[in-house]
Amino acid sequence: MKIIKITKKSEGSNFSIYVLGRCLIQVFDHYLMRVDIKPKTNTRNTNRLERIQITDDNIEICCQGSFSVPRMIKTWKKQTDKTEGFLYYKQDVPVGYLWVMYKGGDEYQYRIRQAESLGYHICVFEPYRGNRFVDDMLEDIFEYLYKKRIDEMYVSVRTNNTAAIKAYKRAGMKIIERKKFIRFLGFMIPYHII
Repeated sequence: MKIIKITKKSEGSNFSIYVLGRCLIQVFDHYLMRVDIKPKTNTRNTNRLERIQITDDNIEICCQGSFSVPRMIKTWKKQTDKTEGFLYYKQDVPVGYLWVMYKGGDEYQYRIRQAESLGYHICVFEPYRGNRFVDDMLEDIFEYLYKKRIDEMYVSVRTNNTAAIKAYKRAGMKIIERKKFIRFLGFMIPYHII
């Protein structure tokens, strides 16, 4: 079977797409970042982080921007003790969300075996970006995790997502490793599309 490689380089990122038979495989660079969680010191934040109870009414809000909404729901339902989702509100308006997976959890991209917690699908909705809501969201999730006696959190972020990297660094996270991630983009793709 012939493997065809298509490489795209952009500032701070390099990803390749491989065509293997009728399957597309994307390989891209991520930073693994880590923070030691400490008790909350800033009290200026008046917004609120609320644990998600997924219902038919809020499912689209809870999973906006997710790679796969059905996969997110399946992961959450299958591992409610290893995965938690949170909506972040400014007054009564949801402005973003984040998910946390705990040690022993499995998701379609992550297998948590050594870390105590992994923050993933951290998102501020488009109209609210640029207001540093991620800073407040992370501060609140750190406080939540601290109360659960969890003293570290990791995130994985694409190397070209400079806005997220800056936000995570403001929250005290440090880059500890650069990794390559693999994602299967599709199966049984007709050859004439390639």
